[in-house]
Amino acid sequence: MRAELFYQSDINQAIPLVLLTKQQWDSGLLGNREGDLNFLSSQRFTGQIGDVVVVVNEKGMPLCAYCGVGDNNLTLAMANAALRLPQGIYCVEQILPLFAQA
Repeated sequence: MRAELFYQSDINQAIPLVLLTKQQWDSGLLGNREGDLNFLSSQRFTGQIGDVVVVVNEKGMPLCAYCGVGDNNLTLAMANAALRLPQGIYCVEQILPLFAQA
């Protein structure tokens, strides 16, 4: 197997992963994704560590995913997302600090 195929992925085909703190959620700060607010509320998303919601289209294909980071605990949130999200290639929309990229 060619290593570059294993380690590289097409970011254009990736599922956006939106990380939200509890404070951002409580403030209703979803940026350009305000339309997902009602759906996330119906799924009992609160922005806490452990909250993971995948928004799907009418065919059941993921459009984006939301992950709660509590009080900005990125490391724990990313570990939790890796365990709970369905298989796929995800691209975090926010810029992450180096320790969270490892």
